[in-house]
Amino acid sequence: MESSEYNGDRTVIVGRELGLTPHLVGWLVGTGGIEAERDFRLLIGKNTIGRGAEAMVRLSDAAVSHRHAVLWCKEGGEAVLVDQDSQNGLLVNGNRMFQPTPLEHGDLIQFGGETQVQFVRFIRT
Repeated sequence: MESSEYNGDRTVIVGRELGLTPHLVGWLVGTGGIEAERDFRLLIGKNTIGRGAEAMVRLSDAAVSHRHAVLWCKEGGEAVLVDQDSQNGLLVNGNRMFQPTPLEHGDLIQFGGETQVQFVRFIRT
Protein backbone atom coordinates (compact mmCIF):
# COMPACT_ATOMS: atom_id res chain seq x y z
CA MET A 1 0.00 0.00 0.00
CA GLU A 2 1.22 3.49 -0.81
CA SER A 3 0.22 6.74 0.84
CA SER A 4 1.58 10.01 2.11
CA GLU A 5 0.24 12.46 4.61
CA TYR A 6 0.90 16.19 4.92
CA ASN A 7 0.68 17.36 8.52
CA GLY A 8 1.45 21.06 8.11
CA ASP A 9 5.21 20.99 8.46
CA ARG A 10 6.32 17.71 6.94
CA THR A 11 5.30 14.90 4.64
CA VAL A 12 5.21 11.44 6.17
CA ILE A 13 5.50 8.47 3.81
CA VAL A 14 3.44 5.61 5.20
CA GLY A 15 3.25 1.91 4.43
CA ARG A 16 5.63 1.40 1.51
CA GLU A 17 9.24 1.21 0.57
CA LEU A 18 10.25 4.47 -1.01
CA GLY A 19 12.05 2.94 -3.98
CA LEU A 20 14.42 5.89 -3.80
CA THR A 21 16.99 6.38 -6.47
CA PRO A 22 20.32 8.10 -5.87
CA HIS A 23 18.97 10.96 -7.99
CA LEU A 24 16.11 11.94 -5.66
CA VAL A 25 16.87 15.16 -3.77
CA GLY A 26 13.45 16.20 -2.46
CA TRP A 27 9.85 17.04 -3.15
CA LEU A 28 7.51 19.90 -3.81
CA VAL A 29 4.51 19.26 -1.57
CA GLY A 30 1.23 20.96 -2.50
CA THR A 31 -0.07 23.09 0.36
CA GLY A 32 -2.62 25.31 -1.37
CA GLY A 33 -4.74 25.72 -4.45
CA ILE A 34 -5.56 23.03 -6.98
CA GLU A 35 -2.35 21.11 -6.22
CA ALA A 36 -2.96 20.81 -2.44
CA GLU A 37 -1.92 17.41 -1.08
CA ARG A 38 0.02 16.41 -4.22
CA ASP A 39 3.72 15.55 -4.02
CA PHE A 40 6.19 16.09 -6.87
CA ARG A 41 9.59 14.36 -6.84
CA LEU A 42 12.69 16.45 -7.51
CA LEU A 43 15.76 14.92 -9.12
CA ILE A 44 19.36 16.05 -9.44
CA GLY A 45 19.66 18.53 -12.30
CA LYS A 46 16.99 20.50 -14.14
CA ASN A 47 13.40 20.15 -12.88
CA THR A 48 11.02 22.03 -15.18
CA ILE A 49 7.81 23.40 -13.65
CA GLY A 50 4.73 24.51 -15.54
CA ARG A 51 1.45 23.63 -17.24
CA GLY A 52 3.02 22.27 -20.41
CA ALA A 53 3.17 18.57 -21.24
CA GLU A 54 6.99 18.64 -21.12
CA ALA A 55 7.11 19.87 -17.51
CA MET A 56 8.55 17.42 -14.96
CA VAL A 57 6.45 19.13 -12.28
CA ARG A 58 3.15 19.58 -14.08
CA LEU A 59 0.73 22.03 -12.46
CA SER A 60 -2.94 22.40 -13.44
CA ASP A 61 -3.57 26.00 -12.32
CA ALA A 62 -4.57 28.09 -15.38
CA ALA A 63 -2.53 31.02 -13.98
CA VAL A 64 0.66 28.93 -14.25
CA SER A 65 2.63 29.40 -17.49
CA HIS A 66 3.47 26.42 -19.71
CA ARG A 67 7.15 26.95 -18.87
CA HIS A 68 6.83 28.76 -15.55
CA ALA A 69 10.09 27.96 -13.74
CA VAL A 70 13.11 25.68 -13.43
CA LEU A 71 14.34 24.27 -10.14
CA TRP A 72 18.02 23.30 -10.36
CA CYS A 73 18.93 20.68 -7.74
CA LYS A 74 22.37 19.40 -6.72
CA GLU A 75 23.22 16.13 -5.01
CA GLY A 76 23.74 17.66 -1.57
CA GLY A 77 20.22 19.10 -1.60
CA GLU A 78 21.14 22.59 -2.79
CA ALA A 79 18.29 23.98 -4.92
CA VAL A 80 17.93 27.19 -6.93
CA LEU A 81 14.59 28.34 -8.36
CA VAL A 82 14.61 30.35 -11.62
CA ASP A 83 11.56 32.07 -13.13
CA GLN A 84 11.29 31.45 -16.89
CA ASP A 85 9.73 34.85 -17.68
CA SER A 86 6.36 33.54 -16.51
CA GLN A 87 3.24 35.66 -16.96
CA ASN A 88 2.27 35.72 -13.26
CA GLY A 89 5.66 35.32 -11.55
CA LEU A 90 6.72 33.51 -8.40
CA LEU A 91 6.60 34.20 -4.70
CA VAL A 92 9.04 32.57 -2.26
CA ASN A 93 7.92 32.88 1.36
CA GLY A 94 5.58 35.69 0.27
CA ASN A 95 8.26 37.73 -1.54
CA ARG A 96 8.17 38.31 -5.31
CA MET A 97 11.14 36.64 -7.00
CA PHE A 98 13.08 38.59 -9.64
CA GLN A 99 16.33 36.61 -9.83
CA PRO A 100 17.50 33.01 -9.25
CA THR A 101 16.67 32.19 -5.63
CA PRO A 102 18.28 29.49 -3.46
CA LEU A 103 15.70 27.47 -1.57
CA GLU A 104 15.86 26.21 2.00
CA HIS A 105 14.00 23.23 3.43
CA GLY A 106 10.45 24.35 4.23
CA ASP A 107 10.32 27.36 1.88
CA LEU A 108 6.85 28.11 0.48
CA ILE A 109 6.58 28.82 -3.25
CA GLN A 110 3.54 30.30 -4.98
CA PHE A 111 3.06 29.85 -8.72
CA GLY A 112 0.50 31.86 -10.65
CA GLY A 113 -2.69 32.59 -8.77
CA GLU A 114 -3.27 30.11 -5.96
CA THR A 115 -0.91 27.17 -6.37
CA GLN A 116 1.37 26.90 -3.36
CA VAL A 117 3.97 24.21 -2.66
CA GLN A 118 6.54 23.63 0.04
CA PHE A 119 10.13 22.66 -0.78
CA VAL A 120 11.09 19.53 1.16
CA ARG A 121 14.74 18.48 1.04
CA PHE A 122 15.36 14.73 1.23
CA ILE A 123 18.03 13.90 3.79
CA ARG A 124 19.52 10.41 3.68
CA THR A 125 20.34 8.88 7.03
